[in-house]
Amino acid sequence: MVISSSNLHKCDYVKNKKDINTIYKFVSFNQDKKLNNDKIDTLNRKSLYMTSPLNFNDPYDCELSFNLLSGFEDFLRIGLNREQRRAIKHNQKLKSETKNETEKLQKELEGDWTRLKKQMSVCCFTESVDNFLMWSHYANAYNGVCIEYDLNEIRDLKYFLSPVLYTDKLIRAIDYITKEDLKKDTYNSLMKAAILSVLSKQSQWEYENEWRIINIVENDSDRYISMPPPKTIYVGFKVDDENRKKIKKVADNLKIGEIKETKISTDEYKLVHNPMK
Repeated sequence: MVISSSNLHKCDYVKNKKDINTIYKFVSFNQDKKLNNDKIDTLNRKSLYMTSPLNFNDPYDCELSFNLLSGFEDFLRIGLNREQRRAIKHNQKLKSETKNETEKLQKELEGDWTRLKKQMSVCCFTESVDNFLMWSHYANAYNGVCIEYDLNEIRDLKYFLSPVLYTDKLIRAIDYITKEDLKKDTYNSLMKAAILSVLSKQSQWEYENEWRIINIVENDSDRYISMPPPKTIYVGFKVDDENRKKIKKVADNLKIGEIKETKISTDEYKLVHNPMK
């Protein structure tokens, strides 16, 4: 592969330090009892399922721009000196040949990124349990749970964990191709661009305050990751009695100190979390 997955954990992406101690995972329930039971069983095993980026609801999520031709002059500056660039500029045949080679490279990089995304797994978290939109979008409108984890305990597991960067600029591969890459024909530095694309979302999603764990897997069975015991489980007020009982058993089994029910306040725009009976 041109873009290697082997250096995922060696990437020099600088993680944004945030002064928080906990992160939260929303899990939804629906009419599919088997799927609900699978989710509860996964929680009971102190694990979480990591999702393929191919299943995300945002079409720009984990997208990386490989449009080298739109930045053709910038691309030439990476690998050629001034005299070489001038020769191409004034020789139409040479310019056309160079553009054809650039287009081939672009297709090669796009193919490699598509293959790498199929191996990639992402587990998404957020910074607050009190986000109305998160309960609506990711806990099926309060028919689900929110799981609170100690952030430092997750870090102790040595996962590649980082907050998401919200931006209005799509990550461009051309900004990360180096002259050394062109000489060696490896493009390992593009792994930084790849990781940034997975950790970047368009600013309209900023309300999610998202964190992500990223991993590379060989098959779907590897998409489960071990997690520390939850600090608290928050149960949405629309969760039915059957699932409540199962969640209570999980809490007892994992010796979770708190299990709370999340309701909407009748006095103000506010979520209320009380011990679940």
